[in-house]
Amino acid sequence: MFFDYNGSTDWQTDWINGYFDIHRNSAMMSLIPSCAAAFRAGSISKAHQTLLLRSTADDVLLEPKVNPGPWSGPDIIPNTLPLQHGVRTESLAADASNIASLPPAPVAPYISDTGEITWDPGGLLSVHSGKFIGATGFLMNFKNKSFGDLTLVDASDIATFTWVSLTDSVLSRSSRSLFTLSTKAQNTGMLWDGITSVHDKWGTGPTTMYPVEVLVKLKINADSIFVHPLGQTGAEAGSGVTYLPSGTNVFAIPFSGLQDHTPWFGIEAFGHGVVEEVRVDADELPELRLDAELSEPV
Repeated sequence: MFFDYNGSTDWQTDWINGYFDIHRNSAMMSLIPSCAAAFRAGSISKAHQTLLLRSTADDVLLEPKVNPGPWSGPDIIPNTLPLQHGVRTESLAADASNIASLPPAPVAPYISDTGEITWDPGGLLSVHSGKFIGATGFLMNFKNKSFGDLTLVDASDIATFTWVSLTDSVLSRSSRSLFTLSTKAQNTGMLWDGITSVHDKWGTGPTTMYPVEVLVKLKINADSIFVHPLGQTGAEAGSGVTYLPSGTNVFAIPFSGLQDHTPWFGIEAFGHGVVEEVRVDADELPELRLDAELSEPV
């Protein structure tokens, strides 16, 4: 959700001149292509269960509004419930409240009821579905953590990555996908006072991005994959690298902002990889028809 794409009439200057403008911020803008593609394709599931809240007029008038502190009781809604289920207000003037019947508050790490979104307060927010995988936070503290068909082997610093399918197939079977690596961004000569303010020390253009490196293992049913850095228009920028599997349908890939000077990497998959054996019970096999037309062998 964009709060402030551009709060001024200046669309040309290549530098961040405020805390809120998004269009100048490389860290945010670099993630828009992959996240927009996932949103349009419905790659992340809606909540399985949506809680409809009914409050009486007294509930609304008497609810603590500022610094509620350690409140407890049937009329207080656990603020972590939306991390597990969908939550919607059905009525603010119901005859009776249903707040007391809500499920208990989940405990950390918080996992959505779809199993696709996880927030670990230790420093990691992650999403993984068939067509989209992403994580943001202290990646260097979560080495060898798996997110569906991606395993984060190592990372050099705080970062955000996304991996999205560019076809109708899931990532493990997609012939084309996009990997994005986004990190901290700031202007040239920008001076921070601690971690909360730059005062008037915004520096000058161009905007720069901190170089971070990650090593991931991608599960892709392919004989080889080709990874090439992409420029700001999505075209290939520089030479790419061909990778062979390091295990069964597994490719160990380093992504480096330091070496490739881009947040975007296109991935092309070639071949079908190792076909995994599928066991079928005898009573599930279709009845054979000897007079049926046979398919040509592949």
